[in-house]
Amino acid sequence: MITEYGFFLDILICVFISLKLIYNLFNKGKSSFTTYFLMFFLSFSLFFTFFVTPFFLYHGNVALFNKDMNLYYAIAHIFLYIGFSFLVVLVVDTFGIWKKYKWVIFTLGIVFGTIISIVNFTHQGNARLDLLQKIVVFNPPKVIGVLIGIFSILSLGLSGFIFLRYGLKLSGFARKRSLIIALGILLLMIAGPMNDNVSTASLALVAFILSSIANITLGIGAGYFT
Repeated sequence: MITEYGFFLDILICVFISLKLIYNLFNKGKSSFTTYFLMFFLSFSLFFTFFVTPFFLYHGNVALFNKDMNLYYAIAHIFLYIGFSFLVVLVVDTFGIWKKYKWVIFTLGIVFGTIISIVNFTHQGNARLDLLQKIVVFNPPKVIGVLIGIFSILSLGLSGFIFLRYGLKLSGFARKRSLIIALGILLLMIAGPMNDNVSTASLALVAFILSSIANITLGIGAGYFT
């Protein structure tokens, strides 16, 4: 299954990056930048894990898979909101923008994510396993797509913009790191909506490739330059 293998690859990438960041923390000293990125990638590891879980639990039972994938979709996105909220804290802490309010901003992110999750649990989509194309078509409800879009723009979009803006002003190591992270965020913003809305195998493959490249790019910015 393209969907299963795609998410499983993302799990491996996120876990590997998390281990690299843990290594950096133990061998290069404590760093809030590394710590917040570690929390981001650990959250993403859980996000992808919940998408893969139904493939193991309901192997061969398509009807039950289709029914419960909607639930796992909602659960998985809880960790997406947590990850995005940690990314905003990372930006605020790194560039000193409203730094003293960083945990207030984080809390607001969690509250907004909780609201989206409640709506998602009460308004589940119509996910289905397409055996012919070997993909999962998620069919999330439009209200969830809109809410996740707003959350992504406010967290991921603004974070990417700030990394890009400061990256263009900085030089050397800091410039490379900021621009690489900005690129990773941009790719993630493209891959995320694609994964939610693909209906063909070719588009699903493109979405998963972009997702993997995005995570690797962010991992390079988070781990190699720290």
